[in-house]
Amino acid sequence: MKRNLTLATTMGVAVLIVLVPTSKAEAPVADQVKMTPKEYAQAELLHRGYLRNNWECLEALWQKESNWRPLADNPRSTAFGIAQMLGEESKDFTTQIDNGLRYIEHRYGNPCKAWEAWKERDKKGVGWY
Repeated sequence: MKRNLTLATTMGVAVLIVLVPTSKAEAPVADQVKMTPKEYAQAELLHRGYLRNNWECLEALWQKESNWRPLADNPRSTAFGIAQMLGEESKDFTTQIDNGLRYIEHRYGNPCKAWEAWKERDKKGVGWY
């Protein structure tokens, strides 16, 4: 069962709201609350315990990778989606974001380290992380 996340801001403080689905046959998480890919990613980062600076890094990284487009396709490889994961097949941005965050956590530890790696490779003409 997927959790339903929404991000609300009150007096400059971000609050993560977790809603429990009423049935297993509900629409994808983001569809239930009409979240954008960026809102979903921000909520996921908060849920995973990251600080605000990691959001800024993730936003910049995926802006460079895909311009936050769930259907972004790299003609030179099998990279697809927001996180430009190799072999990604899902067109659901929540799945793409979840997969991208798991990859970042496993390979780099956090989004800022992934962003730094991307910038270093970009200096050499290689834009990947």
